[in-house]
Amino acid sequence: MFGLRLGQDRDDVRLSAALLDQTDGALPKEAAEDLLLGLAVLRFTQSNSVCYLRGGMTLGIGAGQQSRVDCTRLAGAKTDTWWLRRHPAVRALAFRPDVRRQDRINWRLRVIEGDLTPDEGERLAQELRSDDRAR
Repeated sequence: MFGLRLGQDRDDVRLSAALLDQTDGALPKEAAEDLLLGLAVLRFTQSNSVCYLRGGMTLGIGAGQQSRVDCTRLAGAKTDTWWLRRHPAVRALAFRPDVRRQDRINWRLRVIEGDLTPDEGERLAQELRSDDRAR
């Protein structure tokens, strides 16, 4: 910019449990592992990023938004969707055997979003087994 070049050194800090020794009190082993995973995940995202983790899995990432609030909101929405996909009511949707896997995923997501139009509700009913339509 105007002949000025900005540069940033590569983040070459070794991710290890020693990084977490600066925390107050001892962390449970699972929490320490999740924190290290979060550091690794966020290392390769845009700045101002937020991620939710649990049990060695990244559940939601918000990256590239203008504010940390928006990053947190986006990551939280992705995490909510991850949890709701495992809800017993969503898992109990029994599709006809000929419904493709991706269509099943799409219908589950639409149910989670909770704003099916009447037409979509009818189409979903057609995709379910006849014994589940009565529910």
